[in-house]
Amino acid sequence: MRCTWAIIGLLGGCASAPAKDPSEPDSGAAEVESDWVDPAADDDWSHLIDTVEAGPPVTAADIERDLNEALGLGLPTMGEVLSSYYALLAQGDATCPGSARPGGFEVFGTCTAESGLVFSGVSSIEETDERTFEGETWTAGEYWIRTSPADYTITRPDGTALEAGGFIQFRRELSGGVSNWDVDIEGSWRDSAADNWLGAGISSAVRMRGSGGAEYIDSLVVDGTYSLGSHSLGFDNLVVVPEECPDGIQQGTLTLRTGGGPLASVRFDDCSPCGALTLDDGTALGDVCIDPAPVVSSLEPSGWIP
Repeated sequence: MRCTWAIIGLLGGCASAPAKDPSEPDSGAAEVESDWVDPAADDDWSHLIDTVEAGPPVTAADIERDLNEALGLGLPTMGEVLSSYYALLAQGDATCPGSARPGGFEVFGTCTAESGLVFSGVSSIEETDERTFEGETWTAGEYWIRTSPADYTITRPDGTALEAGGFIQFRRELSGGVSNWDVDIEGSWRDSAADNWLGAGISSAVRMRGSGGAEYIDSLVVDGTYSLGSHSLGFDNLVVVPEECPDGIQQGTLTLRTGGGPLASVRFDDCSPCGALTLDDGTALGDVCIDPAPVVSSLEPSGWIP
């Protein structure tokens, strides 16, 4: 039964529609249905669409310049972040930031320490030390350090600040005179007082694995990605072995994207500082070369224990 809303309907009732007199002409007005038409379908939206003129095609020289600029600030290392953190935390006090978490703090809003440092956010550090010592020499065992969670800002009186949002995990094992370590750095990290990669600030998901010893060739393997300013770098099994390849990269692939430009990949092998450059559309642009010194110099700091 269809419901006809009349005065009685407005008063709370639904009356049955009166039977139609067969002698009355059918206007058909109530039976006509039409497809819905979007009133904006014919509008001109072109003025809302950004048009960007294509720039000149990227060259090998462009990629080489940008790659060396990004690598020139050094690879991210756990030790530099935690060294800065510990130095600032030592200038706090029992009131600000206090010690609500092991090796860290929990400050809702902000607080100002007597030193003038301003703390905000949450930080904690967990350590596991299973090392064996002979005198002051570490002879065997493992050492772990983890930051979780890390979502804080520590501001110095001069306005520079250490900002963190992520986690770092470091593990180092010593056995048979050989030391092996793994470092995972994820999230965003920046210290505006620094003048290297940490000063520029990164957003990262990178892993570094290193090894070395008195009778072992020091090596560093880098995997993952991080963004540094307008540059995004990617590492696929990039291997650095300074004693074997003091002037180049043993093997691996580096990728680079700058701004909205194409993704460029450089493949290294045979300890050369140069590699074949290929764009993401398959275009080969010849070889580009990097200065391996900033990468090689990251080997030692990557294994730091602050």
